[in-house]
Amino acid sequence: MSWGTRRRNMIVFLFLATAFLIFVASSYFLFYEEPTCFDGKQNGLEDGIDCGGNCVLLCTNQAVEPLVHWKRLFNVGPNIYNTIAYVENQNPDAGAKDVEYVFKLYDKNNVPLAEKRGDIDIRPNQVTPIIENNLYTGQHEAVRVSFEFDGDIQWIKQEPIGNLVTIKDQEMKEFDGLPRITATIRNNTLQALENIRFIVIVYDINSNAIATSNTIVYRIEKDGENNIIFTWPVPFSEKATRFEIIPVYDLGN
Repeated sequence: MSWGTRRRNMIVFLFLATAFLIFVASSYFLFYEEPTCFDGKQNGLEDGIDCGGNCVLLCTNQAVEPLVHWKRLFNVGPNIYNTIAYVENQNPDAGAKDVEYVFKLYDKNNVPLAEKRGDIDIRPNQVTPIIENNLYTGQHEAVRVSFEFDGDIQWIKQEPIGNLVTIKDQEMKEFDGLPRITATIRNNTLQALENIRFIVIVYDINSNAIATSNTIVYRIEKDGENNIIFTWPVPFSEKATRFEIIPVYDLGN
């Protein structure tokens, strides 16, 4: 093969190779889709399909389910009941929004009498009492309550929020023969806080919950203080020996 032929073949080869590389690069940029946390595929830095890694959504095995320590029902009127579940999220940096739950009441024969559904935000490393009031059971007496989360919980990365308020001057006493609990709350942050729900749980000498109540403070100014009061229309069924007040914050996203 002459030198000219070899030179011509080399030029043709380089031209075809360059054209091929341009075609491959153009096809790559034309059809390539950058990995996202919403494309239904495990790609990028994800640990699973659209979860873990750089995604906000955690994979199923990266968070533990909330621990339901106990649940109670309280008779507050003729076949009218309030319910509470004492729930702890043990995940230090994972929370969940709009988690659906259901309370159900049963009679002594385990026949369902009433149920109430709702949803709540569960924040990292925090106890969240969940309450539902005024479940009516008709002409039947409820003797048992069940509580469960309805459906899978979608855990997302969240930072713990800490103690945004201080609760002080807590006092339990009777007023006109009826129980009353009062306290003062102080805003520890540098901005106004809104829509804080305070839940009180009253215990007997054996640390069994015997009553609960809740109130909402719609706004606490920066460095401000508000008073809160919890009352009940009837005396407690057992002697109250202690209580705890737990804030539940509505901080949006």
